[in-house]
Amino acid sequence: MSAGVGPIGAIRLYVQWRRTQKNPDHLKLNVWLPAPLYARFEALKNRFDANDSAIEELRPSFAALRLYEHAVDAAGMTVRDEVEPAVIKLAKRRRIPIQRFELKVEDPSGALKEVGALSPTLEIDCVAATVTRIESDLPSMQERAKAWATGDVDRLRALPYPNQREVCISALSNSRASKRWLTGWRRHGAQRRRRR
Repeated sequence: MSAGVGPIGAIRLYVQWRRTQKNPDHLKLNVWLPAPLYARFEALKNRFDANDSAIEELRPSFAALRLYEHAVDAAGMTVRDEVEPAVIKLAKRRRIPIQRFELKVEDPSGALKEVGALSPTLEIDCVAATVTRIESDLPSMQERAKAWATGDVDRLRALPYPNQREVCISALSNSRASKRWLTGWRRHGAQRRRRR
């Protein structure tokens, strides 16, 4: 994905991105989340990374992502893409052509402004879906990881796959800029699948 900005623009975007992650008015997460949901969130936070006090200052959707990363890491897995570099290296060694696809974001700063202007209460569904997935799906995640690593396609298809990302994406898709970006991203994904 490309934002089409130079080095200075990239630094400004990074600063803006960091600012967008924070709750507006410096309110803590427990102010935005309903008390029962916050209690579940806090229990998971204490279980997987009790020392991460900065998570309380994030917008709900960013806090959900951070909690998910902590939980996955604690379960011995990773959310990082460690496979693609190995595959690209192998393809280069065997002189197999590599196709790279780029999705250009026309106005990244404007998109971040619109996301930053959203009320964090719109993101509560994202937190709820993420908390539920961590509470109920970690063992299945590990099973899916083992099945994927060994190429057990039948086992992979048999295991349930609750995808909380769609809930989080829909929470952020209320802004016009993010709708344009998400539409472009989905179209880009469809084009990649067709070309494969």
